[in-house]
Order: sequence, then C-alpha cells, then structure tokens
Amino acid sequence: MSQIADAIVQQKGYMSIVGDKTNHLNQHSPGETEDGLVVTPEVSRAVRELSKLTSWKSSLAIAISWGIIFSSIWLASLAHSAPIVVLAVLIVGCYQHGLLIIMHDAAHFRIARNRKVNDLVSNLFLAYPHFVTTEGYRGSHLAHHQYLNTDRDPDWTLKKGKRDWTFPKRRRSVIWLLVKDLLGWGVVEMGRKLLRFARQAKGRAGDTDRSSKKRKLRLLFYFGVFAGISVLGVWKQFIVFWLVPAFCILPALLRYRSLSEHFGLPWRQELDSSRNVLMNPVERFFLAPWNVNFHLNHHLFPSVPFYNLGKIEDALKSNPVFHTGAWENGGYFVGRNTVLDDLSKID
Repeated sequence: MSQIADAIVQQKGYMSIVGDKTNHLNQHSPGETEDGLVVTPEVSRAVRELSKLTSWKSSLAIAISWGIIFSSIWLASLAHSAPIVVLAVLIVGCYQHGLLIIMHDAAHFRIARNRKVNDLVSNLFLAYPHFVTTEGYRGSHLAHHQYLNTDRDPDWTLKKGKRDWTFPKRRRSVIWLLVKDLLGWGVVEMGRKLLRFARQAKGRAGDTDRSSKKRKLRLLFYFGVFAGISVLGVWKQFIVFWLVPAFCILPALLRYRSLSEHFGLPWRQELDSSRNVLMNPVERFFLAPWNVNFHLNHHLFPSVPFYNLGKIEDALKSNPVFHTGAWENGGYFVGRNTVLDDLSKID
C-alpha cells in the first residue's frame, strides 16, 4: 500500500475509497515517507485539488473512446479493404483497453461523486461490454493496491513463479509472449480473469436485493445488445470488430500494460516498484490512452483521477527524492530506456 498515500490521506488509500460514505480523501497532512519523499504542505494542497472530480472529463473520455471505436468500424465497413479492416480491429482493441482504463478509475470511485451513478455508468458503458462488472474488478484491484507485490496481492499471487511472468527474459521471448496473445493464446488467461472477477463480485455482493437488481440490469443489458445486433443483422461485424479485438488484441495490451506497471523493476522501495512511461504520441494513442502510463503516480496518489495524473509531477518537480528515485522510462518499445529494455536485461 502506498506509504505516500498514508502520509497525505491520514489513512490507507484503500480505506478511503471503500469505507463508509464519509469521504476522507481530502484530509491531507504533510509528512515524510519511508522513501524519503517529503510531502510538503504545497504538495498536500496540490493533491487535494487534483483529487477533486470533474465528471464531464470522464464522460468526455468515454464518449471519445466509443467514438473512435464506432468510427473505425464504420470506415472499415465502407472501405471493404483487408488492411483497413486489420487496422480497425487493432484500433478497436486499443480503445477497448481505453474503456477498461476508465473502468479502473470507476473501481476507485473516481468518475462520479455519487457512487451509485459511478457504478451504473461504469457497468453500462465500460464493464458490461467486456463481460465483466465494476464490482468484480474492484474486489481484486483494491487488494492489489493494499498489498502491492506481496502474497496478499491477488495479481501478484496469480503470476508469481509462472514462466510467462518471470523476468528478465531475452527480447525475442518477450515479443513472443505478445505474439501468442495476438494469435488468440490469451483467450485462456482472459477466461480465467473473467471467472476471478465473477467470484470477487459474488463475494462482495452485499445486500441480496441490490445484488439481484444488478444481475437483472446486466441480463437486460445483454438481452438488449444481442437483440439489437440480431435486428440490425450485424453479427458478422460484432464478431470481427468486437470479439476478435477482445480476445486477441486486448489480451496482448493488458499483458504488456501489466508488465510495464510492475515488472522489470528493482522493487527496493515504493518509488521503483511501479513506473511512469513518458512515451511518444503514437505509443500514447495505441498503448496508453487516458494517462495509464502514469502508473507510479497512481499508486502514490490513488485519489487522483486519470485526467490529473500527469499534473502530479508538476507538484513534485522540486523534490529531488522523487526525481532521483522514481522509475520512469522513455517509451514502451521505442525511445530511450524503454520498458522492453527493462524486461529483457539479461545479466
């Protein structure tokens, strides 16, 4: 769990987002973390300000993501060109990823002030289209924040000791992992994730009536979607432009995102247990929409919504501990000191 979050929030970031209705996100105090990063009053004020929600920014990001998806499908359908169809499938997969990035913020209750609205919007526009629920993902993800890279971190325990998640590897081995996902090998792991999130949702269902209403809403959603697909006669487009990206492109992106967030790192202290990636615009469009590249910032300050994560560094720019200790790469595949370089360093 973030030592820095403890210092500025006066309680664990996990409790601040899953506790009772009293919102303690803005109770800040200066202090010094175990990493030596001094949280000054100026930084505390900046984090308090940057933690405030601007719901229209989340709504705009959702609209842009769906706009890119539908525009890509429409243009590919008009073009009747195999290369354009392949490009559209790639772009759809990238912005399926974009939708899940925003769902990640919803798991932290960061897209709307009202928690019921937060989860309703997230489920209808972000989670249900990917066959998951926000509540199921939240149950796993918040434990990841609370017990980062320990045996109580569900993400860590699922990957610990497995060959595909042991690094460093030779560069061609890293690339081959991604190629296998692109060829459909990632379907198995995606299925396991779906089952895990379903179990998490069931375990955190809470009130029976509320859980029943959510199940009915989900069933109604899928009935409406599949009925609409049948009426419009677009099952072929659904399979090619939604299911293929979801089970080929998306698994590769999620794998590399996970690797870039916590692998190939020293794990000596909090500032080098996650990373920020400062990449070029092309990689940003395809690999890291909606500031997902600022993952270290997210772990340090989980109360800050995605659209403000880049601004955290402005607040910390005068802190030498952050700039010397924070792990930052110059790109995912292209640039100076890339994530791929970290993953493929062989002593």
